[in-house]
Formats: sequence, structure tokens, C-alpha cells
Amino acid sequence: MAARVAEVGGLAVCAPIAPFAASRAAMRDAVEPRSPFIVVYVSTPLDVAEERDRKGLYEKARSGLITDFTGIGSPYEIPEDADLELNTAESSVEDCVRGVVRLLEQRGVLKTFV
Repeated sequence: MAARVAEVGGLAVCAPIAPFAASRAAMRDAVEPRSPFIVVYVSTPLDVAEERDRKGLYEKARSGLITDFTGIGSPYEIPEDADLELNTAESSVEDCVRGVVRLLEQRGVLKTFV
């Protein structure tokens, strides 16, 4: 869907859980060369993610009720090609948003309106 939006000049911001390099590469291939493909790695430590988990999914994964759960029963391949890394344990939401907007502006994807 994002590739279709990009085809007509739109901007699609997607936040998929993409734990494998191969799936990220496939997404990149679907989008480029029609539009820039930017990878933002949200590098929240596992213990922080578990602490923030309102639905109890990590607990269910640790108890075996959910299998192949990223970070517990299934690996996460850290992006080696990330354009931006955001550690949400160390940065506020506002700082993370500013970082993404700044990157989009630098890449010419988003124009600053003052």
C-alpha cells in the first residue's frame, strides 16, 4: 500500500514490526526507486518494552502461550542499514518525533513550513 501511495507522490509512514533483514529488504525493493525508503530503528531495550506492555503479551510469550514472539521466542535482527536509531528508553517522544522530522527534511521528503 505504501508503494502505491508513493507512486502518486504521497508520503506513507509505516511502522511494521519487521524483525528480519530479508523482510525489510523486500519492503525496500517494493518502494524504491519510486520513493525513498527510510529505516528508523526503534532500539527500545527488551526490559523496557516488557515494562511498557499493557496487553501482557511478553508475559504470555514467556509462559509459552504465544509462540514466535519477537525478542522472546523469535529473534530480532538489528538493522545494519538504519537511517536513524531511536532509543526510546533514553529519549522523549518529542525528541524522537523531532529526529524523524529532521531526517525527513534532510532527505527532502518533507518540506519545512514556517
